[in-house]
Amino acid sequence: MTAAAQLTEQECAVLTRLLLSDTVTEAAAALGIPKFAATDILDRAKNRAGVSGVRPLLFRALASGQVTPPPWPLPPLATDDPVTRLAWGAVRFNVPASGMPGLLAGMAAAESLPVDALVAALDHLRASTCRSDCSLLGAAFTAGVLTGRERAHPPAAAPRLLRPRWLPNRTQTGILCGLAGGTPPELLGKHMDMDPAQVEEQLAHCRAGLGVSSTSPRALLYAVYVHEALPAPRMPPRPPQLSREQLAVWMSMRLDCEDTDLARRIGEQLGQPVRAVTAHLLALRQEAAWSDCYLIAWAFGTGLLQPGDELPAIPHPGRRTGAVR
Repeated sequence: MTAAAQLTEQECAVLTRLLLSDTVTEAAAALGIPKFAATDILDRAKNRAGVSGVRPLLFRALASGQVTPPPWPLPPLATDDPVTRLAWGAVRFNVPASGMPGLLAGMAAAESLPVDALVAALDHLRASTCRSDCSLLGAAFTAGVLTGRERAHPPAAAPRLLRPRWLPNRTQTGILCGLAGGTPPELLGKHMDMDPAQVEEQLAHCRAGLGVSSTSPRALLYAVYVHEALPAPRMPPRPPQLSREQLAVWMSMRLDCEDTDLARRIGEQLGQPVRAVTAHLLALRQEAAWSDCYLIAWAFGTGLLQPGDELPAIPHPGRRTGAVR
């Protein structure tokens, strides 16, 4: 840390307690101070360190030796396993919790690994240590997985176009936002004083502009957000009870295929039986008022999917997809 980012005694005390606690509330209670006071202390430290989260702040404090992890006993962990080390090191990065799925997906792609392997490794670390991610960060230093020489910011994403290749006009924007809000395509005309043929004509122009081969509004909305033709909406947090398998199915809903073929195509990609995929889709749709388009917007709004995180379309037999590359 630079001189400007040197921690005060109070800041070090709060961060040290976070190594032993699950939440800021617990850390504040252990120090005998109100939660808002602990939050203010951490906010000041983050501002000086130039990071937005507590985890990257704690990483810098551990790396500089201003905070020392307690000598807790670690359960037997595969610290020499490259997938485990990669997942363990990810907790230091300066991304919000909502952005972790997208971060893991990018790291997996860079290492030619299935994203499920990284997610499973991180889940196993959390379950094995029964600790928060802050505690897991301290344990990484104890186990020698992190040394302090690593960067707190994730690797730069692959360069993207400064401007999307296609932008919707005002009418198309209204239609796409309606889809994102969960309005079925057949009802959009009533809301916008358009007949169904006019709505479909505008959707066809959108599909052509973004290279979407299927007629699925879900696949179209994914293309809209992944190419940043529209900004992702603000969305509520994802349901915490979803399993790893359900999250994988949710991410795979971006496939450019017809909706009637979605479960089979996801099953092929994930190696899961169609019956299991269908059950996961049912659970997800119950959370999203039965709107696949809302699920796509929700995924982008909470960081499960991110702009530029493109998945190639699944080609139809004997037909070119025309997907944007």
